[in-house]
Amino acid sequence: MTCQCVEFAHGQCLIEIEPQLSETGQTRYVARMSVLEEAGSIVRPLFGQDGRRIKIFATSERLALRVAVSYLEGRFGRRAPREQACELGESTVGVPFVTH
Repeated sequence: MTCQCVEFAHGQCLIEIEPQLSETGQTRYVARMSVLEEAGSIVRPLFGQDGRRIKIFATSERLALRVAVSYLEGRFGRRAPREQACELGESTVGVPFVTH
């Protein structure tokens, strides 16, 4: 699994990308996103209004990351130009963050 913290104009998010085998035996990649609060000490999984975890499926890890960043920019503003370190060793999972 790959994870990346990304800073946006109105929040910091975590994108986790994991390979999965499809029923046809081909590998696809799923990106799961979370909102980080309290400098990353609280990780709130991103859910839709329908109550389901928001996931992005793609044919490559790179594409999954690009689509996830684009999706998050639509909700949290432009991506900050600097790379953000992920220090989540002692983080706790918070209540889901429901997006519109």
